[in-house]
Amino acid sequence: MLLIVLVVAGVGAFAYASTSVPTMKEDALVATTTVYYSDGTTVMGELNNGIDRKPLTAEQMPQAAKDAAVASEDRTFYENKGVSVTGIGRAVWGVITGNSDLGGGSTITQQYVKNITGNDQRAYTRKATEAIQALKVDQKYSKDQILTSYLNTVYFGRGAYGIGAATEAYFGPDVDPTQLTHEQAAFLIGILPAPSAWDPATDTGGNAQKRYTYVMGALQGMGKISADEVAANPTIPTIAEQLKPQWFQGPNGYVLQSVVDEVKGLDNGLTVATLDGGSQRVTTSDQVATSGLSIVSTIDATKQQAAIDTMNDKNAYPTSGRPDTVRAGLVSIDPATGGVVAMYGGPDPLGATTGVNAITQASAQAGSTFKPITLLAALDDPAAASP
Repeated sequence: MLLIVLVVAGVGAFAYASTSVPTMKEDALVATTTVYYSDGTTVMGELNNGIDRKPLTAEQMPQAAKDAAVASEDRTFYENKGVSVTGIGRAVWGVITGNSDLGGGSTITQQYVKNITGNDQRAYTRKATEAIQALKVDQKYSKDQILTSYLNTVYFGRGAYGIGAATEAYFGPDVDPTQLTHEQAAFLIGILPAPSAWDPATDTGGNAQKRYTYVMGALQGMGKISADEVAANPTIPTIAEQLKPQWFQGPNGYVLQSVVDEVKGLDNGLTVATLDGGSQRVTTSDQVATSGLSIVSTIDATKQQAAIDTMNDKNAYPTSGRPDTVRAGLVSIDPATGGVVAMYGGPDPLGATTGVNAITQASAQAGSTFKPITLLAALDDPAAASP
């Protein structure tokens, strides 16, 4: 018996020593880049390659979300070392009794490891490796760092990764994720086991409501909210309609693409921090779109809309109107700074047959291009222009 114990201990020690702290898979590093108009607050578009993540710092992470995650997913989170023997036992009992609310046995730290490695293989070896990695993650990082990283990487459905993007996806862009209420957090954390299936927009079985009720009860059980709060909020908060904006659709699509091209083409390169604490140089369109940048453009929202309205008015063209065969473009530049304040490169880069920007990519006769400059010089100094 002693020999068996020594062999098991030796194997365990070898497995622990040979297992490294997990590194993030590429998808887990993705963060949504937001492009603003010149006012710095009006959003022109969001770039994310289909993975919407708006990371929050530990200071920004709402306490309500932390409370709901711990209450629902891992009530011993602050006491365990990354794995929980009681959690595993509870999960086994849940399987025996058919009570899925008892959880799957994985701690928040283990779920975080699965999120960042992308390893969801159904195998005992994966669970064993995951448990060892969770132990090492718990030793390397603080509980607040782990919980923050978990809430920034977990998938909430609607293309949203992390609580920041999920808040916007389910409650609209006007709701500040840092001010999330316990009711809103209870809904978001509640749907985590099956976010796409339990989205209220498509859920016909009332699962979102059941999970919301469960998490609210768990929060009360941990003393985070009162019985009165639970009674006053019996149903899930109002959920926004699911929106799937096509940021690159329409005239502004050309502007956004020009912004991306300019950022990736910066002479000295742009180096940004990544979610794993590292850094990367931004040199490709994909990296611009997924580095979590906040880009304030020189485009004036009012002038841009005026440019679009003007180019859409074909009757503004002399005589009989602008023919459909004419590819027209418009650019307005601030002469004091050289900044582009409005640009119309075409009606729609996604719908055009060529997708060519009439301003930045199309070619034109140089003579005709310089005529306005000559005429402006003549207007500025009529005497010099006289024969």
